[in-house]
Amino acid sequence: MFLRPEEVYLIVEIADTTINRDLGTKANLYAAAGIVDYWVFNVTTQQLHVFRDPQGDGYQRQLILKGKQSIDILAFPNCSIIVNECFRIR
Repeated sequence: MFLRPEEVYLIVEIADTTINRDLGTKANLYAAAGIVDYWVFNVTTQQLHVFRDPQGDGYQRQLILKGKQSIDILAFPNCSIIVNECFRIR
């Protein structure tokens, strides 16, 4: 069974050695497919790359967040993620 783009709320990649592929090739494929919210956590730099507003030729909005910056998941606006909390080692 395959999901339609409107059934996908968020795609998250956790990247270190695959960062270039995740920010390039995969981002372009997901944008062309119409995925509205795509995130890449870069474990090396401890940054979150957020891709939104997909078009056939790529995402129109790209944000890079770090530290105490936060962002909401588009499909769940009351669910806020603080970037540095995602990189905490317990």
